[in-house]
Amino acid sequence: MEIRIWVRRTLDWSDPAHVEAKILPAFRSRYELWNDTFALPYASFRARLKGIAEENLKRVAGASLGPWEDLEPGRGLVIPIDDDDWLAPDLAAHVQNALESQVRGRKLAGVYWAREVVGPPRRRRSLRKWLRRVPKRGRFTCYTNNYAVAPGVPDLEVILRNHVRASEAFDAHPERFLRIPALLAIQNRNLASQTALGWRLPEIDEHYMLERYQSYRLFYASWRIRRELRWAQPCIDAMAELMDDLSPR
Repeated sequence: MEIRIWVRRTLDWSDPAHVEAKILPAFRSRYELWNDTFALPYASFRARLKGIAEENLKRVAGASLGPWEDLEPGRGLVIPIDDDDWLAPDLAAHVQNALESQVRGRKLAGVYWAREVVGPPRRRRSLRKWLRRVPKRGRFTCYTNNYAVAPGVPDLEVILRNHVRASEAFDAHPERFLRIPALLAIQNRNLASQTALGWRLPEIDEHYMLERYQSYRLFYASWRIRRELRWAQPCIDAMAELMDDLSPR
């Protein structure tokens, strides 16, 4: 069975003019504040984030990167992912083993696995305590990078693009979706994310931006990866280097 990794489409971060023209109006104030605060423009930062993720995805053995449209029903699975998230190099092997061990005659529409979010706390608290925390079960079954679906399922494109709709489909028919009890993905909630840039706040200022910058820089330099996530060390090292290069003006 072919396993295809499909990166959700976003802006062309390598083209500053394209980003300037297409940035969401609701996000423009954050985008402009970033460019006024840091020497490395927002588009350039996002381009390097995407590059780190691409290097990680290339290391997923037994999976290919590309569009999902040419996969035929019954011939493969599609893993949707954001352009800044990471997958375990042995993910495809876990998926194949799970499919081979499934109950005979069970027609599966997809699989899902555990994932972890990395990033410093949003509220003021001890970073040391945060680094030692035990991840809690999330609100949804599916998130940005912890599921795969088979071509041919109803509303496939919507499920691939939107993890909330994917969760609804998985939860409505749990007998058709197989859970893999392994931690195989990381959601890299980086400084450029809407969450980090205070998407719930009416406005943010340079002080807020610099405070978050310092938190993220310290996080990537300090995080000690648990054994089951050691595969992500190259990504963490690359993020630490990127944060060092993101100097305030």
